[in-house]
Amino acid sequence: MSKYIGKNLDRYGNIIYVIGFNDNEIEFSTDLKRAILLSTDDKKIISKILKKQYKPNIKYIALEKFEDISKTTLDIVRNYNHGFLTDAAKFANKKDDMSLECINFARNQIDNVNTFSEFGEIVANILIEKYNLQKKEQ
Repeated sequence: MSKYIGKNLDRYGNIIYVIGFNDNEIEFSTDLKRAILLSTDDKKIISKILKKQYKPNIKYIALEKFEDISKTTLDIVRNYNHGFLTDAAKFANKKDDMSLECINFARNQIDNVNTFSEFGEIVANILIEKYNLQKKEQ
């Protein structure tokens, strides 16, 4: 089952993400780390709320196609010695090991993950274990 990121622009042109919702209200933030992962049913509920409030619908991006899929993972992995960013072209095209692991996880194991931050932590831990990454000395 795919999960989605809800994304839109605020009136100042800042990118905002869905960070919560209930039956009457949707909460947004510019902080990607706070974004929640939405199911197909969540998307329907949010669309109904937006229609009731006469607000434009938001853009839903499948997590595995999200342009910043490795952002929260990279924030954690930066504290470790790694070689994920050595080839800028691979990283830009999402062909590096970190991006591929994020995409694989988003496609196959995402059911019990609720936030983008949680997603990043889980994938970072998988990478740390898989590549036996050592924490940087500070």
